Amino acid sequence: MLIFMSMRRFVLICGFISALSLGCKKQISPLQTPPIASSKKPPRTFDSNRAGPITLGVPFPDDAVPSIQGLYDIYWSNGYYVPSSLRMFYLDVLDLIVFMSPKHRVYRLALGPSYRSAKGIHINSSLYELRSAYPDLELHTQTIDPSWWYRPDQMKPITPDVEMPGRATQPAKKPLKCVAKTSELKNVLFYFEDCRDTNSKKIEAIILVAEHTADLEHVDRFVNFEKILPCPTTTVSNPTALAKQGDYELNRDRMGEYFARRSVQKAMPMFRQAALAGSIKAAYSYSGLIFRYVHQDVIGDPLDRPIDQGAQEGMLFLLMSLIRENDPSGRDECHEAVLNFEKPITEDLFRMDDEKPDDAGPCATRYNFEYFSISQLEALRQQARAWSKCWPK
Repeated sequence: MLIFMSMRRFVLICGFISALSLGCKKQISPLQTPPIASSKKPPRTFDSNRAGPITLGVPFPDDAVPSIQGLYDIYWSNGYYVPSSLRMFYLDVLDLIVFMSPKHRVYRLALGPSYRSAKGIHINSSLYELRSAYPDLELHTQTIDPSWWYRPDQMKPITPDVEMPGRATQPAKKPLKCVAKTSELKNVLFYFEDCRDTNSKKIEAIILVAEHTADLEHVDRFVNFEKILPCPTTTVSNPTALAKQGDYELNRDRMGEYFARRSVQKAMPMFRQAALAGSIKAAYSYSGLIFRYVHQDVIGDPLDRPIDQGAQEGMLFLLMSLIRENDPSGRDECHEAVLNFEKPITEDLFRMDDEKPDDAGPCATRYNFEYFSISQLEALRQQARAWSKCWPK
């Protein structure tokens, strides 16, 4: 299961970040932009590293969109993070869907029908045409990530009344299950509905994928979905004192419910280290900040890491602390279901039925839980159970 999270709101106090805000950047209302397609315009071009003015692997260029003040912020704020820690947004003025790292480096590009390769291949070209242009073409079974938008021409338009992005933003999505590759365009993926060898089938999506991954690598990683790691080792001699210092730093320069960004960035590593040294209070503080910033407001990780790192760590600390406290009054229905080790985690925990809203699963709409696949959540709860025994009660 993959998660779709939406932007909540911006706060107008620059320099301070609320636990319920996106930061100091003023919200800019979406604008209606001119149509991207025109028969009078020459087709846009793409190759293995570039689509129009956008190049893979480098920061998004400042001059890539029309010079409307704040336009880039409009597009960025009308996107959302997908579980690979990429910010995905619809760039209608360039007929693109752009995937960027938290550091705004272009990682993927999904092309619209206005783009052509040097040999004339485009969305809706047939498999026969693709093979004729690139004779070394190879087809492989591969399902496109269901959280991705992949067709700009199928997106709902950007208007002042645009709804928050989510599942319905590209209403005509298909479960594309076949990818074609050619050595002439090494970073380009051509997607089809399936791999049945029918020459008349049409290209449904064209995705450019960057080779760099540095922005998505975790820092000092301690979560592992493949195996349970040994208990953490730490040089922290007094986790209680470190957690208290973290609280002090977090509340320095606080203005009402707002925290100074520099205070958040200084306090979080303290909470993290104190939690790894056994402080339940620090674990809750760290997990709470992660929930607010990553899951509730979706501004990205406060420490400028891939957001899935914080999401994983926050969930591990939360589950581990609930187990260690062993206090049923501190758990809700979702917590109880996930920490019931007698039963497997299933999709039923997250069931949603628009016609029966009262029959939702116990973890439905819980962003921090829904963020993970079933197998990932299972791995997290098993590591939490194992690590809950790392410290004396």
